[in-house]
Amino acid sequence: MRARLPILFALLATTVVHAGTQSVKSIDGLATGSQVRIEGVLSMRGSTPLTIMILEVPDHPMVEITLKPHDENVHQQLRSLDGLRVMIEGEVIPRLDPEIPRLDVKRCDLLKAPDGGDPITGVVNLEDGACVVTADNGKRYWITGDLALALCQHAGARVWMVGKKGKKGDGQKPRDATAFAPTGYGVIE
Repeated sequence: MRARLPILFALLATTVVHAGTQSVKSIDGLATGSQVRIEGVLSMRGSTPLTIMILEVPDHPMVEITLKPHDENVHQQLRSLDGLRVMIEGEVIPRLDPEIPRLDVKRCDLLKAPDGGDPITGVVNLEDGACVVTADNGKRYWITGDLALALCQHAGARVWMVGKKGKKGDGQKPRDATAFAPTGYGVIE
């Protein structure tokens, strides 16, 4: 019994973090109003101004979900992550077409960068002339290397980046920051 307690506590902790939100592979059969988390690849369809956003679920090729951004920030995030593997959180909403499920998207997180690497997402800031990205988990990265100047031009924006931790860069290292040399990045919002 004692050996099972840590497992039980871990499961309870996971449930409490996202209380009421369930991870699913499809939203078929779920009631309107259900809170879900689902992985897939974002796809913009149609032509401006009549574009729609779709989540393709790769493990289930027949599953496609029409996405409705909850607000303008989410809309911008979805547009900028087109074609990438993401985790979507939202609420099941009524279908307009009986064959096509719909989701009101409240959150979208990038899971894989275009090169397949694990991305770091966060907000770009300038601190005493240095470019720093504060990741969503609170970790700070001092941006060095060839893409530092390009990333600095997006101060205040939320970005994703991939690359390598560096040993040092030019200039004074910001406090509590790890040197990081991006090899790729994208602006989320």
